[in-house]
Amino acid sequence: MKKLFLILTIILLLTSVLWSQSYEVSTTINSGNPGALNEESDSGFSNWITISSDMSPAPANVWSAAQALPFAFEFYGSAVTHYKFSTNGLLSFDTTAATGTPANENTSLPAAGLPDNTIAVFWDAFAADGEAGLIVRTKTFGTAPGRQFWIKYSSLEYSSYDYAYFAVVLEETSNAIYLVDYNRYGGGPGSATLGVQLNSSTAVQHSSSPNYVFLSNDGDDYDNNDYHTFFPIGSTMGVASEPDPEDLESEADIDAQLGWTFAAGTEEYDLYFDTNYPPLTRVVEDGETSGPTGSFDPGTMLNGTTYYWQVVGINSSEEVPGHIWRFTTIQAPKAIPFFDGFETDLSNWFVEGPDVALGSGSVAHTGEGAIVFKSLENSITSSLRVRLAACTNPSVTFWYKIYSNNNNDITVDIQQAGSSEWTTAIWTMPSSAPDQYTKATVDLSAYNTAGGPFWIRLNGTAYCGGIFGPYYNVIIDDFEVTGSPSEIKEVHLPVETELKENYPNPFNPRTVISYQLSVTANVELTVYNALGQKVRTLVNSIQKAGAYSVTFNASGLSSGIYFYKILAGDYYKIRKMVVIK
Repeated sequence: MKKLFLILTIILLLTSVLWSQSYEVSTTINSGNPGALNEESDSGFSNWITISSDMSPAPANVWSAAQALPFAFEFYGSAVTHYKFSTNGLLSFDTTAATGTPANENTSLPAAGLPDNTIAVFWDAFAADGEAGLIVRTKTFGTAPGRQFWIKYSSLEYSSYDYAYFAVVLEETSNAIYLVDYNRYGGGPGSATLGVQLNSSTAVQHSSSPNYVFLSNDGDDYDNNDYHTFFPIGSTMGVASEPDPEDLESEADIDAQLGWTFAAGTEEYDLYFDTNYPPLTRVVEDGETSGPTGSFDPGTMLNGTTYYWQVVGINSSEEVPGHIWRFTTIQAPKAIPFFDGFETDLSNWFVEGPDVALGSGSVAHTGEGAIVFKSLENSITSSLRVRLAACTNPSVTFWYKIYSNNNNDITVDIQQAGSSEWTTAIWTMPSSAPDQYTKATVDLSAYNTAGGPFWIRLNGTAYCGGIFGPYYNVIIDDFEVTGSPSEIKEVHLPVETELKENYPNPFNPRTVISYQLSVTANVELTVYNALGQKVRTLVNSIQKAGAYSVTFNASGLSSGIYFYKILAGDYYKIRKMVVIK
């Protein structure tokens, strides 16, 4: 199949027939930066290259000088090497046509007034009469062949007090384009156009264009950024969709299977999966599409680990890489007793909401740090969650300050093992002495926490207008959970690595192949025909010690003798199976 695809590609190139390409658009809210390669704070500019630093007054609306891209990149299927940017949120790869003054007021795409090969990053009429003007910086993140090139726009003005901060990200190999809405200051200014334009008749734009309003007001917190993905797709076959676990899932089960929906026209597929990106490891090659959906069992995964995966769709004329999805498995439960003085970071917790931060110095009850819930806007509730090991008779204590405003409060919730519901165990009222810490004790013995790991959630509601300690409306420190750890059942792991006989055998068309691992190993499980030709890769990943089973579907294969081989560390074994149709 792939040889045929290569031949067709060469023919297309030799006859100068261009592959028509478009873009699929999606939006991701409050989930950090695309691909998790850039985890710097939004105001961090260490080792960034400043390519425009005009200040006070803002620069006129003109195109910049041409700048070189740091790696090969394709826009609408054609290679581009240089770009220009304008001070009204445009970027063009047509550096010859991008001259003079670009169209200031934004419209829908396609727009006749724009050069060909242009990205409307955040196209709008920015003011030029404030105290700060445009600053543009660039930086490359990651390693080949999956690098990202960031072009970050700062301090684009709508008025003397409204500013927009955004970035365009170009991704190597995938040729994806990300428009990152990472901050704004003021009242959510703007009515912008976001999209990509090949020429005056061909373009793809965000559904809110030309009236896109800036979303983020997250200050320095990159993990709450919003971004819009423009992913290149072929004209005859789209990309795989509906990933399970969902893209950016933060609490995936360690025994979860991967699932997805194939794009129409997909005949075969490759699957890539790894904890590192780039590059990804191919775990399925030339897999068959036996229906509209696909699945893969990666085995038991590690707790608290981020995994990346991608489905590449294949048919007789195209090979189309899909989105690079990612999810993080659920964190391992914290041992009892548990204590956090919030001294250095929040690594023990899942944080939800924009207004949680570490405070230091005088805000702490003991030590050097405390957790603060703050707000510059109306009443906002933010949360921290921690997963704890099974125990009996748990009790929670913490110290808190709540400043004198009736909208400021703290609640403690619990989610018991096996339940998806949260129950509020305590609600604290505003402190009568806001300049002093008060101790809270929560008895959780009435809840069933012995049946497995359970969750505790701290909710802090902060209201703009607290009269003490500017914006530090709620402060919590020295959080502790005590109890009696439940008995841990002994887990028996295999004493030896073994590949077992498949069952049933003979079979038509499915059989189950089982094996066990005595140690963690890189496992390759492959199937060969009687001529020694590989017909299927069933497993190609690192797996922990334990027992595993894989279903082999021989649909599309002829009757006959086949062999399946496992290579796991130093262990090597081949067994025979028979397909009868």
